[in-house]
Amino acid sequence: MRKLLYVLFILCLLVGCSSNTEEPEELVLRENELYSAPITQNELTITHYNALTDAITNNDEMEIVKNIAKTFAADFFTFKTKTGEDHMGGMTYFLQEKRMSAKAYLKFYYYKNYTPIVNQYGEEALPEVIEIIAVDPIATTFEENDYGTLEAYDVRLDISYAETTIPTSALKTETVITIAKYPEGFFIVEIK
Repeated sequence: MRKLLYVLFILCLLVGCSSNTEEPEELVLRENELYSAPITQNELTITHYNALTDAITNNDEMEIVKNIAKTFAADFFTFKTKTGEDHMGGMTYFLQEKRMSAKAYLKFYYYKNYTPIVNQYGEEALPEVIEIIAVDPIATTFEENDYGTLEAYDVRLDISYAETTIPTSALKTETVITIAKYPEGFFIVEIK
C-alpha cells in the first residue's frame, strides 16, 4: 500500500495533480454599429445579440432577420429585469422615427400588465424568457407610406418562460414578427 501511494505521489509530481477546475468562459456581449445592446443582458439575450452581430459582420440577411426577432423577443417579453411599464426592451429594432409610436402601442398592449402582475403575483413572478425557437423567415412585402413597398420577412417564434406563479396561458408563447428592409437596415414593423 505504501508503494502504491508513493507511485501516485510521483505521478502527481510528474504529470501534475491539477483537477479540471477551469471556470466556464464568460459570455461577453459583442456590440455592433446598427443596434444598441439589449436592456436584458442574460445568457439568452447576449447569445442572440452576438449571433446578430455575427450575421451583420457576415452580411447574412436571413440570420440578421432571425436574430433581430429572437433578441427583440428575449429582451421585450422578459419583464423580470425591468423596473416598470416604461422600461421596455427591444426598441432599438424599430426604425428611429417609429420608436415613440411603437413604444406607446406596445406599452398599451403588453407592458400595461407589468403593475397588475407585480400587484397580484409579486415581483418574483415577472416573466423571464428562457428559450426562443425561430422558424426560418418567410419572405413577404410590407407597404410603408414613406418608403413604398419594402422587402420583408415574417419570423415565427415559440417562446418559453421560467416557471413562476403566473399561468403559462397568460403569457405570449407564440408570435410572428414582421421585419422590413429599410435603406438604414432591418427593422420590426409588425408583431402578431
